[in-house]
Amino acid sequence: KKDKNMKIVIFAGGVGTRLWPLSRKSTPKQFEKIVGDQSMLQIAVHKLTPVYKWEDIYISTSAEYKDLVRSQLPKLPKQNIILEPATRDVGPAVGLVTAMFVKSVPNEPFAILWGSDHLVKKEEVFRQALKAAEKIVKEDPNKIVFVGQKPRFASQNLGYIAFGDKLRDIDGISVNSFTGFKYRPHLSTAEKYLKDGKHSWNLGYFVTTPRFLWNQFEEFAPSLFTELKKINEAYGTNNFSKVLEEVYPAIEKISFDNAILEKLDKKFGNVISVDIGW
Repeated sequence: KKDKNMKIVIFAGGVGTRLWPLSRKSTPKQFEKIVGDQSMLQIAVHKLTPVYKWEDIYISTSAEYKDLVRSQLPKLPKQNIILEPATRDVGPAVGLVTAMFVKSVPNEPFAILWGSDHLVKKEEVFRQALKAAEKIVKEDPNKIVFVGQKPRFASQNLGYIAFGDKLRDIDGISVNSFTGFKYRPHLSTAEKYLKDGKHSWNLGYFVTTPRFLWNQFEEFAPSLFTELKKINEAYGTNNFSKVLEEVYPAIEKISFDNAILEKLDKKFGNVISVDIGW
C-alpha cells in the first residue's frame, strides 16, 4: 500500500486559463503547438512521465475536447480522461475530480496541476518539489502542500502565497509553514514580497489527499458539496454518466479559491517555494 504512486490531475480546458483568454474555442491554447511541435498539454504531461507512470496521470477537460486529448496523448489510458459535461469554473471542476477520487483512492496523495498556461523550464526541480510534497502528504494525509515559484521580479499580475518558518528539508527541498494567500499586489508591495523571501508566486499547484479536500468542500462549500455528493454516490455505478450529465451543468459557478482555499485553516498548509523556471 505504501508505495502506491501519487495521482496527478492536469486541468486542461473548460476551466478557462488565468493568464490569457483562450485563442479559439475549437482549439484552446493548451492544444496548440507552442514549442517545437508540442502543445502546452503535451509539455505539461511529458515533464511528469520521467518519474510518474501514464496510468497515474489524469486529464480533466471539457467533454468537447475528448478527441483532442486522446490524439495528443495516445499513451494516456482512456479512463484517465475526466470529462466535464459543462464549464462550471474551477471550484466545481476540482470538486468533480475530488468526488471521484475520494471513492477510489481516498487517502493517497494527489496533485492538482494546470496544463494550459504554464511552461516549466526546470523540470527536474519541479519533479523534486512534487516528490517532496508527495512524501509530506503520505506521512500526514491531512496536509495540503502548495508548490509556488520563487518570485523572479516584482510581479503585480500574479497572486502570492505567503509562508513562514522553514519546517524541514526533504532531499534539498525546503518546506515552510503556510501563512496565507495574497492577491495581485501594488508594485511597492510586490517589491517588498520579492525582498522578504517569504512569498512565492501562486501557480495553483498543490498536493493533498482526496479525503482532505472532500472534507474542505463539505465544510466550506456545503451547497456545492450537496451536488458533488450525488456525483460521488453514482461514481463507479452504471448510473454515473446520467447523474453527471444531470447534476454538473446545474452547479453554480464558483472559483476554487473563493470556495475553499481562502477559508482553509492555515495549520494544514505547507509551502514549497522553488525556482522551476516558470
